[in-house]
Amino acid sequence: MRFGITKKFLFAFLTLSLLPLVILSLYARQKVVQVGEEAFSTTREELVSNASSLLEARARGIAQQVGLFLQGSADDLRTLAHLPIDAGVFSNFYRSHQRAIWIRIRDNGASQDIRLPIPLYREITFVDEGGIERIRVFDAAV
Repeated sequence: MRFGITKKFLFAFLTLSLLPLVILSLYARQKVVQVGEEAFSTTREELVSNASSLLEARARGIAQQVGLFLQGSADDLRTLAHLPIDAGVFSNFYRSHQRAIWIRIRDNGASQDIRLPIPLYREITFVDEGGIERIRVFDAAV
């Protein structure tokens, strides 16, 4: 097979015209990969930062709720200290301090949310100065 001058010129022009295109495509590919990696890294950092701030806000909210609950318990203790020492009074106090909890019941694939009132305190006990238990109010069913 002979290569004539026409074929040699065509081959040379084809090589000279395709070489810049190949170099340009390799450069463009490298830049696209680099931009993709930077975008992925930036996105990951933003997601981690956003998730961290959301978790921190949730933790602060829970801490505030716990603080309010403990403050309410301290107030209840002060109230109990001022009430007359009587089993009926303590029993009324016990029954009147309840909170509702949510329970999800699943039955045959269907779920139902129910709010049940439960006592806020497990038991209320009065112990005199001598360390003798005088009054104890609790619900054995709980």
